[in-house]
Amino acid sequence: MDRLKLKDGMQSVDRVIQRLRTTSSEHEDPRLEEAVEELSVCIEELRVSEEELHERDSRIADTTRHLQLEHQRYRDLFEFSPDGYIVMNLASVIEEANAIAAKMLNVRRELLVGKPLIVFIEKNSCAAAIRQIQKMSRQRSANAVRWQAEIKPRGKDAFVASITSSAIQDPSGRRTGFRMALRDVTDTRKREEELKDSREQLRALAGRLQEIREQERNHLARELHDEFGAALTALKLDLSWLKSHVVGPEIHQRIDTMFKLIDITTQSVSRTATMLRPRLLDDFGLMAAIEWQAHDFQDRSGIQCHLQAEEVELPGDRATALFRIFQESLTNVARHAEATKVDISLNKQNGYIFLEISDDGTGVTKEKISSPTSLGLLGMRERAYAFGGDVKIESDDGQGTMVRVQIPISQATGKEQEV
Repeated sequence: MDRLKLKDGMQSVDRVIQRLRTTSSEHEDPRLEEAVEELSVCIEELRVSEEELHERDSRIADTTRHLQLEHQRYRDLFEFSPDGYIVMNLASVIEEANAIAAKMLNVRRELLVGKPLIVFIEKNSCAAAIRQIQKMSRQRSANAVRWQAEIKPRGKDAFVASITSSAIQDPSGRRTGFRMALRDVTDTRKREEELKDSREQLRALAGRLQEIREQERNHLARELHDEFGAALTALKLDLSWLKSHVVGPEIHQRIDTMFKLIDITTQSVSRTATMLRPRLLDDFGLMAAIEWQAHDFQDRSGIQCHLQAEEVELPGDRATALFRIFQESLTNVARHAEATKVDISLNKQNGYIFLEISDDGTGVTKEKISSPTSLGLLGMRERAYAFGGDVKIESDDGQGTMVRVQIPISQATGKEQEV
């Protein structure tokens, strides 16, 4: 409306100027003509300014509508979010809350405003919550921080809340308060605890199964060595007696063939018994068993093995676990790596035994390392984890694979590792 009046006024002025020009031309008055021209320029400048002002007003109106839409969108997000949202001042007093926050705290929204947040924190979480709020007050950035606290609604049981908080700053960067998002994670935390317990039970079961397997292997190795070895030795003795009491070159030739078969079978039985349970591991310790395994692997596969080891002592079950991890690592090299050499190191440091096996093969992908179907790698990790140890596998395509194993020497060290 004001713009229309301004336009009408300028049109009236234009008509006056036109009449003045006519008058000045009739009277031939130069001063009047100059004044008319100056007035015309002023009117034209006024018209341009009016157009610019109108364009600026339009932009301001568009910006205002956009801000109103954004504000409404924020209000909708604030009100209809599935999480509880509250706004606090620097004194940690609630200034604003959405309907979900009021429901979570079991207080009407109008009564919630003006109350300190700390009155809704369970006593055992108060100290930690106060420290967290003080920390937020001191930090300079407005980055969001996530923490947990036990919330005590009015008249209801407490629940565990995941709280995401961030600072509110004015245009000058001065801090004016905090925003907080509250989410009830009691059920999630309970499921996590149940999942953790299930994993611990599965690991305990896996450890027990490994123990039973080692016992069975040990039993089978003794049976093969004692029973089959004794039976094969008795057969050789009987054949020797038979050869000395039977005449005939053809029969002697058959008996010699039987001697060779018995020797081959004896060697096979001995090798199988050793693979099931190396006597070196029980009689001479871990280093001797690893050294024997490395030489045996080199002879069978043709892959060169370089071993650097220092004398280490490890309890029987831990030594068995580390030896089995070593066996599985060499088996993977033979099956998949296409390597020409393997470097092995065994040493002791800070209460841990460290074993490293690296090859120059084709490597293995990260997906395969972390795949749940890689049972051999999973078994290696579980063997180490059962004693508070760890297995790390590093590999690059075409640049070989490194297996790093660490196992604590004593159970106390293992517990400290887990803590």
